[in-house]
Amino acid sequence: MRRPQVVDRKVVAISFAPDETIRNIETFGLKDGMVVPLTRRVTDSSVVGNGLLRQIMGNFGNIDPSTLFQ
Repeated sequence: MRRPQVVDRKVVAISFAPDETIRNIETFGLKDGMVVPLTRRVTDSSVVGNGLLRQIMGNFGNIDPSTLFQ
């Protein structure tokens, strides 16, 4: 009947220093009145399309039996 209304939103902004350590963590909400442009950046994964069982079975060839009983 009515249009959806946003009642709560929390955005966490993490800033990094040049040496890749965390420099600052900020939290923004609706009460801050700031428009935060959201971007969608996704880290690529090498396991896309592989199920759990396929990943497990694929690792059997990588086991060195001589290291199991040391």
